[in-house]
Amino acid sequence: MNNPALQLEVPQLADRETLLATVATSLETANRTGELVAIISVKVNRLKAISIEYGYAESDELIEMFLERLHDCLRDKDTLARIGNDEFAILLPDLKNPAQPLMAISKIQRTCLEPAEIGGKSIQMSLVFGLSIGPDDADRPEALLRCADLALQAAEVNGLESARYVACTKTTAPAPMQLETDLRTAIYDGALQSVYQPIVDVETGEIAGVELLSRWPRPDFGDVSPLEFIGAAERSGLIMPLTLWSLNNGLRECSDWQIKLPSLPVSINFSPLVLVDRHIPEVVLSAIKLWGADVLGLLTVEVTETAIMADPQACTEILNQLHSYGVKIAIDDFGTGYSSLAYLKQLPVDILKIDQSFVTNMINNPADRRIVQTIIDLAHNFDLTVVAEGVEDEETLDTLMLMVCQRAQGFHVARPMPASELACWFEASPWEQIRG
Repeated sequence: MNNPALQLEVPQLADRETLLATVATSLETANRTGELVAIISVKVNRLKAISIEYGYAESDELIEMFLERLHDCLRDKDTLARIGNDEFAILLPDLKNPAQPLMAISKIQRTCLEPAEIGGKSIQMSLVFGLSIGPDDADRPEALLRCADLALQAAEVNGLESARYVACTKTTAPAPMQLETDLRTAIYDGALQSVYQPIVDVETGEIAGVELLSRWPRPDFGDVSPLEFIGAAERSGLIMPLTLWSLNNGLRECSDWQIKLPSLPVSINFSPLVLVDRHIPEVVLSAIKLWGADVLGLLTVEVTETAIMADPQACTEILNQLHSYGVKIAIDDFGTGYSSLAYLKQLPVDILKIDQSFVTNMINNPADRRIVQTIIDLAHNFDLTVVAEGVEDEETLDTLMLMVCQRAQGFHVARPMPASELACWFEASPWEQIRG
């Protein structure tokens, strides 16, 4: 055959027995180090249908090409095994946090779902994933693999691209994926809500911008925690639709309020899984063009240090492209992740946001206060704007002003509010009178 893909060496696959033995060793190591071990079950959808439609030889070529692409996504220490005709398992050892396997799934999706050119035909693959993480989900190899398989089955049943194993309180089977299913409906039916928390200039009291925060009120269960539904979006492949909803909703309302609140910037948070999607800069540019010149230069994208360090090269390219479109870049929760002078030098960062865990207790905790002052000084040295999150009282605000922190955000400034209330809050706010 002349297909270039077949001239590549197909990665050697472990069998089930070898996989389980490797999982056992990895779990033993994790118990000593406190690190995590993940198993990702991957199923190639409709493989038999592809074989019938395109031919069995083409189907075999497709799998070989898929394995080459999959192998390119993995580290040397990872293990790839075949556990069925159309099912594979990936062992990811030595993980620092549960976000890493989610990012691995996202990378595999981006790499493996590009159409494959085989025999002059373009074949589009479809994959579904199940994820389990040890020792939290299970501390034995067979059980951890079973958890990943159960998560994959739950994803298939609920029409999701991926699912994370969640143990029920009364059974070893995963909890129903109802949250992910309902979230998909909520996103596409417009059932989510956006609220905005003002950010003020500490010295002048002027409103310097707002941060968009997503809310999901459910009539049956009440408000769903943002941590819960954002995590569900990341597990189920819904994080991009959720981000697009936030982006378009935020820019639409930003355009609407320009009459009463001209030149008011809006900040939107980007998940680590979104930040490595090479299509996101063009998606953002399209949204800016859609809502017109009124929003040009008023969008800030907030990302975390952890998100940047997950794939520094990809993140740098994407953030540079966003910055070239006039989008400002803010590092959120600064001080809690991989604080590094190197990436502050290399990335197009405009704003540092000090994590609220340092700000909230800094009046009574000298160590927190020193950390806050250090970050403020660091921001000034790099000509960056610095924002203190979690400002809960007047004393903290006064202290931040003495520390020459430029901006503040928190309940003492204002609680998050719907866009319809922003103009009224701005007109009635005492901040300009107090600080002006």
